[in-house]
Amino acid sequence: LWGTFTMIAPLAFIFEQPINIIPAEPTAMEPIESSTAQQIDSSLVETALNVTISNNSPLGGSLSLLISDSTIFPLFLDSLVTGSWNSQLYNFNTAIWDTLREDLTDDVIDSVSVIPIDNTDESTKALEVRFYNEDSLQFFIGRMFELGFPRSDSIEYHSGYVNPEFPNIHNSIQVIDPTRMAWVITEEPRYNIAMITFDRSPIQSITNTDTAYIPLTLQTTNTIGVQAYLTLTLDTGALGRETNSNDK
Repeated sequence: LWGTFTMIAPLAFIFEQPINIIPAEPTAMEPIESSTAQQIDSSLVETALNVTISNNSPLGGSLSLLISDSTIFPLFLDSLVTGSWNSQLYNFNTAIWDTLREDLTDDVIDSVSVIPIDNTDESTKALEVRFYNEDSLQFFIGRMFELGFPRSDSIEYHSGYVNPEFPNIHNSIQVIDPTRMAWVITEEPRYNIAMITFDRSPIQSITNTDTAYIPLTLQTTNTIGVQAYLTLTLDTGALGRETNSNDK
């Protein structure tokens, strides 16, 4: 006895906590030839990322671009704190590193160093995390940028549907500092991956008797569109000469 049953219906979610999503495979970045990297480094004045996000969905959150010299990108990146594994706020299984990278089969990541985005507030997300074994750097993960995309304002707060005629459009211009660009302009191979963090579901009303979450209902008409371009401002007078200590 067999048969086929097809149901076409929207899918509703309730996120009681923010949720992170990372693709299964990172994107490999080819190394930059030595002389080219040197010319760009000596002539680069400023790098800016211009992004427009059109959110036609009930989901809101943030988009981060992570970069590393390794293919390891843990979902719990922003839960790490500077110190040993034993000092972490959560109980992480360090044995997982042995299955993720062949050249670490005989080593264990025993400590991490976390640089927050905001140096005055260590509770902010990580700008860079370095992973060590016996004080020897094994690999790093850096955050090139983070962009927020608020959920649409036209959510029906009982069923979680969104009106597709009224998307939430968010424009952003971010200056990428030389530290982050140095992760990219290098002769070494790099890997990048996007991490999306969805906000928790909104609460319709917060009272002593009612703290019910509003469902977020996804439809085929829901979209999150991203338009982005990178602008590099270069000192053209520095493009044709070698770098020396007097140029800095």
